[in-house]
Amino acid sequence: MRKGKQTEGGLRLMTVLLLLWSIHASAQRTSGAAPNRGAAEKDQAADEASDRHFSSSTTDSPQLIPDHLESEEPARNDSKVSVNGLHAKPQEPRDGFLLGEYIPPEYAVPINGYLIPTVAFVTAIGDSLLCIVLLKKEMRSPTDALFVAIAISDMLTGLIPAPVLIYFFATDRFWEFVPYEWCSVFFSLAIDTPRLFHTASVWLTTTLGVQRYICVCHPLKARTRCTMKKTLCWIGAVFLMSIVSVLYSYFEFYPIEVERPSAAEANKTVSTCRWVPLVANEETESVIRSVYHWYLAIAVSFIPCVILVVMNVLLIRAMRQAEKRRVELLRQNRRRESRRLRESTSTTLMLVIVVSLFLLVEIPVGIFKILESPQFANTLGHDVRNSIAITDNLFIVVNNSFIFVVYCTMSKKFRNSLKHLLTPSCRRDTTPEAVEQDV
Repeated sequence: MRKGKQTEGGLRLMTVLLLLWSIHASAQRTSGAAPNRGAAEKDQAADEASDRHFSSSTTDSPQLIPDHLESEEPARNDSKVSVNGLHAKPQEPRDGFLLGEYIPPEYAVPINGYLIPTVAFVTAIGDSLLCIVLLKKEMRSPTDALFVAIAISDMLTGLIPAPVLIYFFATDRFWEFVPYEWCSVFFSLAIDTPRLFHTASVWLTTTLGVQRYICVCHPLKARTRCTMKKTLCWIGAVFLMSIVSVLYSYFEFYPIEVERPSAAEANKTVSTCRWVPLVANEETESVIRSVYHWYLAIAVSFIPCVILVVMNVLLIRAMRQAEKRRVELLRQNRRRESRRLRESTSTTLMLVIVVSLFLLVEIPVGIFKILESPQFANTLGHDVRNSIAITDNLFIVVNNSFIFVVYCTMSKKFRNSLKHLLTPSCRRDTTPEAVEQDV
């Protein structure tokens, strides 16, 4: 009996010891997992912080305002960035202006650093020749004056940001903080000024469509409303309205100088900037930004596109009617009137093609602007939005080069003048039909 009790006591003691050992082992596993969870939470917070981004549109060239710069709290970023083929982990916390942190390098470097500047320089050559030819006395007309204004706007939209894009995106500077003295220059030349000229180009194209509709469908009114003097006044008004429209973007943020550890070199400190909203109150600033964004989306994209679609439909219908009339004039042996009508129809067709190419780019850009608004900002990830914006900017710059191509393809008078300009020994056709002006 005593032996049985001893055995039973021994079993109880072993049970207690096993229970204590299991509790101790469980505590060790828990203490080892806690730091891992803490690290995971830290990495998740860093990923959320790195999700602050630039919203690029050019767009209009390209709008690059980092969301986290609205707050004066520094942003944290644990994500790895490539520096000269290596991977370096940036210091934290930091709130400097680092392009490589916000823009996908696989798109930004080849497109912003090489493609856009190349297309911009080629466009500048073509548009310069276009302006020189159309400003010649025998080529001047209200329609050509608007084409010249559009060509200048398109040329400056791509040409002004090109040196800055090459300087930052085609070199290793993409992976380093933007120097403080470059912060305002970068935004002014790469974003705000191209947006100004692109806005002018959009409104000038709309003006051209409306003017051509009046000339073709209401020729009597065109004699008083589509004169050269009034056309020049409209061009000046459009540029003035464009300046007023984008003026807010020049002052929306201002830079504050900060010093940060270099993102590209170890043991080095660089002077960069942190962007602070001009309006201190966060609620007020959010409302102003939302209103301004929707104003640009509606006034610069939606309304012009709707007007141009309607004008294109009306002009295509008018061209069909003009072709029937031209055939009738030929039957009546009124060849001179038929030739004039054919030249006018050719100019209208040229405009329809230019506007159609314009709409092919601007309608997707307008849709993207709506998706980029504060109300829909969370529908797309920041990498997707930035990739789409960079692609849009490329399409806008490419589209800007088409006016010269269309003129060379469709206008015999322009080709003759261009040939005479480039080869002075060539004798230009001096018949009355060759120097006849378009309406």
